[in-house]
Amino acid sequence: MTTVVFSNMFRLILSKFVRSSWTVVCGIALGLAGAGVYPMHPDSFPFFILWGLGLLVAGSHFFLQRNPAVPDVTYERTRYAVWLDVGSMLSLALIFCFVYFSHIDTIPFPMHTDEILEMAYIQDSADGFFGINSPGSYRYPNFHMKIFHLLASAGDAYNLRTFRTLSAAEGVLIATFSFFLFRTFFTRPYAYAGALIFGFQHAFVGLSRSLARVNSAALVAVLALPFLLRGIKQNCPWMLYVGGVLLGLSVYVYYPARILPFVWILTLLLAYWMRRASLRNIVRWGMTSSVGFLLVIAPLAAVTLARPEPLPVYVRQQFLFSAEGRQYFREYGGDYGTNVLRGLTAFHNIIPDQSNNYLNPGVGFFDALSGALLLVGLCALFGVMRKKIETVVLPVGLFAIVGTLAFAFNKTPDYPRLLVALPFAVPIVVYGIQVIARAFRARMRFVVGACITCAILSLNTVVLYRTASGGTSEHHELFGYTA
Repeated sequence: MTTVVFSNMFRLILSKFVRSSWTVVCGIALGLAGAGVYPMHPDSFPFFILWGLGLLVAGSHFFLQRNPAVPDVTYERTRYAVWLDVGSMLSLALIFCFVYFSHIDTIPFPMHTDEILEMAYIQDSADGFFGINSPGSYRYPNFHMKIFHLLASAGDAYNLRTFRTLSAAEGVLIATFSFFLFRTFFTRPYAYAGALIFGFQHAFVGLSRSLARVNSAALVAVLALPFLLRGIKQNCPWMLYVGGVLLGLSVYVYYPARILPFVWILTLLLAYWMRRASLRNIVRWGMTSSVGFLLVIAPLAAVTLARPEPLPVYVRQQFLFSAEGRQYFREYGGDYGTNVLRGLTAFHNIIPDQSNNYLNPGVGFFDALSGALLLVGLCALFGVMRKKIETVVLPVGLFAIVGTLAFAFNKTPDYPRLLVALPFAVPIVVYGIQVIARAFRARMRFVVGACITCAILSLNTVVLYRTASGGTSEHHELFGYTA
């Protein structure tokens, strides 16, 4: 009897403590303490204990505040609906595995020098997961390289084929989980079509099949956005916290992903300006997501403060607002007005990749049909934004990313940098398909939508075949890669 009484008292006290705001304070304190340990003892047991406890303690507060009773119109909360979504994702994974892994030995994409550098950097990534790798003229977070290093070490295969396969597997993961993002906006058939369009986008497939970190920016967007958007849609603190944690990964992957936190802030501000939410809700959503975000970026911030280093010259040359960037731009022979125009029309021109990582002469980043549907979808979104608060993020993200790349970076369009815009652009394309399909009778809408989707997939497949056929054979022996 006494044991039961003490047990109930302990549970009551624990429940009241976890529900109080002091839980969040304790979680932040533990996370910051772990981050403080990291510069001296990277990837050590005390770091993971303190930092992990900080994430769990802070997350427990928001978990108990979740509100599962709020209905979700788009996502039917039934057992069969969940299994249908799981089955849809599995079928997408099978399709994408064939696209991304098929003939990866006999039909390689053209090898570029960045792949050679990436392999050398991955092999030398001896620092911790959350540290900074500064090889030569580069300076990258070590997180992505460390994961590839461990996976390659497990198979004892440091060759180009292994690393290209790992990069392609990451592309399959991103394209498959994009279905979860599309389900935030659409019913299942349109979400399936959107995931197919995303996964078959020729530049995304081409760059994912080569050894690069560039698709990692899209991975963060695809993982974080569904939780953040469902969090504001259902007013669920737990989803907002998880979304903030995933958004924090943006500082550990390909640099263009760092614009995603600013996209989230702009989305909240625009939602308030459009009177889609009260100031109290906007502040609560922002604070909740920022707790998870700050806890995740804390280790990298601690390393940067403990060992501050200036950005390498090569990195500074990419920014037009730096002296090195303006000088490099003049030597490159660029005109600022042309650079801006090319960047703003990146989804509607046929200018090849200026980074020379993806060889596609005569073809633009988007095919012509997708580019036209993007404009149709944008026009439709301005009416939908008043009714669905989660759709605000799509035009905000697209305009923020495209505008930043056009006005602040050189050599536009740069396809690797543009990949981070795909999670915002492709849903708008699907909205365009939806608008056209709804112009027909109810019985014909599915057929019209399917035909437009198949046309987009066919156009991208043709471009992929052209690009894949241009693979070079004289570099196959590099790093043990043999056809």
